[in-house]
Amino acid sequence: MIPLVLIALFASSDARAATGMWGVGPRIGSFVIPGRFPGAWPGRVADDDALEKVGGDVILGAEGDYWANPTNRFGALAGLDLGADYLNAHLLLKYDRIVPFEDLDGFVGGGAGVSTHRWSSDTEASLKVPAYPLRGEAGVLLRRGSTAWQVLIHAQYDIPGASTYVDAEGEEEDVGWGLYLQMGAELSVLFGDFTPPRRRDDDTRRRRD
Repeated sequence: MIPLVLIALFASSDARAATGMWGVGPRIGSFVIPGRFPGAWPGRVADDDALEKVGGDVILGAEGDYWANPTNRFGALAGLDLGADYLNAHLLLKYDRIVPFEDLDGFVGGGAGVSTHRWSSDTEASLKVPAYPLRGEAGVLLRRGSTAWQVLIHAQYDIPGASTYVDAEGEEEDVGWGLYLQMGAELSVLFGDFTPPRRRDDDTRRRRD
């Protein structure tokens, strides 16, 4: 019984020492490259010429992050990418390697997840593309108490699944792959705990003093 109690106390103490920073909050962004998305339609859609590529978009969503320690962060992204006759819903899990400074952190990382693109038009024509995004990102995070501001650039390639095209006559068919590659920028405001945990050697030194 005593060894079990000691193990539980040790695990509890270790968990408190390992507890990292965390934050959740809204994000907004847009893709910059290509100028009109996607880079290329599936062949059948390009031949039909019934849909318009997206010339401008806005990404609205949320982000949640947890620092396992000062140099490793795990997180999740969810949101909508909106444009003229265009909608993309997405959910990604990600990892960032942190380069910590006093209050400003740099980071580089990546993630993967699921998404669904949909283009529509004034006619019956539409294209639905389930996809599996692969994302790389780099940016900076400014921490101020319980609030942090984050700016990043990202590059993302969405691996398409079975895409469905409905033409202007309402006929539905499966189509091939397009080119769903994009680069963009995002701004996030996170709310949480951004105070790094004290190191054990600092705590030990204070107790000795």
